[in-house]
Amino acid sequence: MSSALYPSLMQGKPMYRTLARDKSLWRAPRSSQVALVFVATFFQAFLSYSSAQLQDVTPPALTAFSFTPTTIDTASGPASVAVSVSATDNLAGVSFAAVAFRSPSGLQHSEASTSFSPATSVSGTIHVSFPQFSDVGSWTVVAVLLA
Repeated sequence: MSSALYPSLMQGKPMYRTLARDKSLWRAPRSSQVALVFVATFFQAFLSYSSAQLQDVTPPALTAFSFTPTTIDTASGPASVAVSVSATDNLAGVSFAAVAFRSPSGLQHSEASTSFSPATSVSGTIHVSFPQFSDVGSWTVVAVLLA
């Protein structure tokens, strides 16, 4: 620490700092400054250590997946399929799930999602709507997303 910049600290006296605009004074004895620097340094080191220990590198895992009904008819109106999902995540928890279906022609898609309160193990139902006159044939599950 330079004695030219902080002469009062080097002499063991309280430091005075004048603000240019309002000419008010800020006074802090040297001992409180040392304590503040110590607390700030300790807190920063603790946060760095804690965040390194709690890094979530394992993605959520899908533990169960099914849907009903397995056959729908959209000739007379839209239809809905209930997709049941269960998932786990070891640290951050699962808070979101989505599913997407693709038609036999590949020109139509139906998808839906749901949110959860973040938990390490979740289960829920996603309702996917299929519009009237959707492609006839076997639709394919093309994506299941977990976050």
